[in-house]
Amino acid sequence: MRDKRKYKRVDKQFLASYEILNNELEITNSGMAVELDLSMNGIQLELPVKPEIGTSIRVRLALVDRIIAVFGHVVWLEQGVDVYHVGLKLTKIQKGYREIIKDFLSTEEK
Repeated sequence: MRDKRKYKRVDKQFLASYEILNNELEITNSGMAVELDLSMNGIQLELPVKPEIGTSIRVRLALVDRIIAVFGHVVWLEQGVDVYHVGLKLTKIQKGYREIIKDFLSTEEK
């Protein structure tokens, strides 16, 4: 089956921190997550808690030599064993960080 993704993704696991936000952008839950894959448009996380579809989440990732923060909202989730696999569509990336993500993805594809 042909992959219909707009952007290539890198399947590589590493630790990330997360903050689940309410509608007023106040933190309602936070902790550590495992990043399962990353693209220019989205990220898949393994979380110990179940967020609702549409929930906003801030994720901090260590890429190359920088820690970057991205925001996304939950577009899908699947329950695993004691964890949830959560797909985020990225909605906000801090200025300059999009280029860092792009460089990271191109390096990891090789």
